[in-house]
Amino acid sequence: MELKQLIKENPNLNLTVSAKDLMELAIEIAECSAKTILDNQEERLLTREEVIQQLGVSSATLWRWNRLGILKAKKIGAKVFYSEIDLKAKMKIDNAGRVKM
Repeated sequence: MELKQLIKENPNLNLTVSAKDLMELAIEIAECSAKTILDNQEERLLTREEVIQQLGVSSATLWRWNRLGILKAKKIGAKVFYSEIDLKAKMKIDNAGRVKM
């Protein structure tokens, strides 16, 4: 039986759980919370991979831009996202059709 189901069915039950089971439950709760937040977002959030692909930059460049405040990341749980609005505001296209920040 899963820990989440056991807690739901027996809310007043005292349990001794392993650290592994507790960590799995915490991750499940964080992922569920992140999904709820993302589903309720008015602005679209892009993953690190989507931004790297759109801009044609490396993950190290994206990390550096975040550290320098050029393109700030938003963390939801353990996942990193970037605002599509912020990305479009920072992007400029040069004469050769390349993206510049």
